[in-house]
Formats: sequence, structure tokens, C-alpha cells
Amino acid sequence: MTDGQRSGAPLDLGFLGFEGGAHLLLRRALSTVEAGGRITVTGGDPALGVHLRAWARREGHGFATVGELTATWELVRGSADTDRWAGAERAGGPRPDGIVAHPPAHWGLAARGALVEAGGPDGRFDLDDRDVVWADLAPRLYAHAAAAQWDPATAVDWDPVTARITHLARVDEARHVAFGVAHLEHQGSIDPTLRGKLRGAIERRHDALADTAGGGGHG
Repeated sequence: MTDGQRSGAPLDLGFLGFEGGAHLLLRRALSTVEAGGRITVTGGDPALGVHLRAWARREGHGFATVGELTATWELVRGSADTDRWAGAERAGGPRPDGIVAHPPAHWGLAARGALVEAGGPDGRFDLDDRDVVWADLAPRLYAHAAAAQWDPATAVDWDPVTARITHLARVDEARHVAFGVAHLEHQGSIDPTLRGKLRGAIERRHDALADTAGGGGHG
């Protein structure tokens, strides 16, 4: 047995059962040894042995009864919780230079910079090209949003709650509008026909709504 696989400290659960949170203590105890390491578990809950065996099997750990002792079991830490990260990759990086032009489909909806497990399904996204959804203002807006995150428990004075929330929402929405305008400006610099396309789309929408309530078709 290597140093990393040495036995951990014995865990005495007393009369604590799984319904009371025994699995939390078991996970913490197993985290002190590497895969192949062992811990001895004792406890007085009548159903502990049955639940412990089932839990160990589900979690991928070895289980054995210590024959000469009553209410004593041995767990051998499995490698399932570490094997899951084999072949994992980062979904770009959290900084602006970590933005990937064509992210792989198997990254799915992972946050930028998150660790993505291998073997996930390929998602289908109509917009998966950075330059199609990009605006040069995006990194600054992202940094501003990260720096300006707010906690309603401390940021909101709950007496004038409506006015304060409206103000904070307006600040958030201003970033969305700024991004939309910057995105259109960016796309307009790439596609000189975009302005005409947008004008045509607006005129068609106006004509479609002209005779509806609120459409502005009547004085």
C-alpha cells in the first residue's frame, strides 16, 4: 500500500444513520485517502450496515464487514470520483483572451472557463460562431457585470424597495442595450447591407401592426 493509499482515521458514527446525514461524514472521511485507501466505520444504527453497503456500491467504493468485530465495516475508496475528470477540458478561459472563436459542441452550456467532463453529448446551437454574436464592448461589459454583482440582502433598502430594484434593473438592462447596439455596429462594419435589411424588417413589422391595437395606425 502506498502512502496515498494508507488507512484513514477510524470513523465512529455513534447512532447516526443515513437519514441523519451519515453519508456526509463518510464522504469527508474518504476524502482523506486516495483511491485504494481504507477507512474503518463503526456505528450503532440498526440499519447502518445495510445502508452502508448500498451506498458504497452506488458510489463505487469497496465494502467489507470486519468479521471479528460487531457493527464494524471497512470501506475502500474507489476511483469513480476522480476518473470522471479523466480527459476533461477547460471551456476556454474566464479572461477575454480565453474566448474561443468556434467552441466545440460538446462544451454545451458550460460557463466560460469551466471544466467539462469528457464524453458529453454534442449540443446543437444555431449561433456557435464568436464573430456572429461578438461586439468589441463585450469584455468590458462582462468585467463590469462581474464587478457590479449585487446581493439583494445587502444592496436593497427594503423600505423604498420598488424604486431601488427598478434602478438596479435599469443598470443591468443598460448593459444589455449597450451590447445590442455595439453588436449591430460590429455587424454593420462587416456586412454593408445590414442597415438596409434592418430598415426593411422594421417597415414590414410596422405594416403588420398598423391596424392592431397600439399599432399607431390611427390618430
